[in-house]
Amino acid sequence: MDFNAREINIFIQFSVIILGVYSLFHIMSNFMKVRQKLKPLEKKSVIKLCISGFVANVADTLGIGSYVIIVAFNRFWPIINPKHLPGTLNAHGVIPAIIQCLAFLTLVKIDITTLSILLVGTSFGALMGSRIVAGFDKTKIRLSMVAAYMIMAVLVFSNQLQLLPIGGDAYSLEGIKLFAAFIFMFIVGIFPAIGVGGYAPIQMALFVLGLNPLVAWPVMTTSGAIQQGIAAATFAKSKKVDFKEAGVLSLAGIVGTLIAIPFITAFDAYFLRWLLFIIVIYNIYTILKDLRK
Repeated sequence: MDFNAREINIFIQFSVIILGVYSLFHIMSNFMKVRQKLKPLEKKSVIKLCISGFVANVADTLGIGSYVIIVAFNRFWPIINPKHLPGTLNAHGVIPAIIQCLAFLTLVKIDITTLSILLVGTSFGALMGSRIVAGFDKTKIRLSMVAAYMIMAVLVFSNQLQLLPIGGDAYSLEGIKLFAAFIFMFIVGIFPAIGVGGYAPIQMALFVLGLNPLVAWPVMTTSGAIQQGIAAATFAKSKKVDFKEAGVLSLAGIVGTLIAIPFITAFDAYFLRWLLFIIVIYNIYTILKDLRK
């Protein structure tokens, strides 16, 4: 990496931190406005949220994503208001996502031009998605989640059966491949606003385009930090966040993230993706079951 690329890398890291501070400011300021109206969390709920946040962010760091795990836990022990689920997911993930982003931008080599263009696509998607979804009712949110989960399930299943390429050795994209990746990142940038993480779809897309599998991590984590920072601030301003629940999830998530980072290469990615596929199918089933009631 030459000096100019290193400077841009540092600028991206600094920008992610600034965005995180901006997002946390809106989360905290809007929490203070409504905190007198919020009920205290029961001890039992705090324990459940800690388990959810810890497990989800260990999975997030390993490339599965945290949203799908928290949604599954919330189906099992409902604590988060379904209408506030997208906002709570994004708010909880702001700090863990920043930690992941800084770690993987430092540890993994990637072409800075490719990364920058993909992040622009993600940012536009996040801006559009959070503004649209903030006005959705519970039914629209659930239908949007089902649609996004179905896309994720198809991509993961296809990759596991090697119907899609499983990655190459490239560290950069050019021409039509870079343009295709930009469009895809714009679409995936909308996912977190719906309450669906983008990690698995990003991995699959980058594999198809021939990038080295490890390159997915700085792209996933940096785009995730941007997506969640933008979306969380938007949801907080519209009071579509369960603030206390998000805080507990976040604290547990920070611990899970810090524990998981050193072990990123020690886990079987093939097994983890099958686990992700099962959880996604479970979430689709339970959401559709609720919609039929």
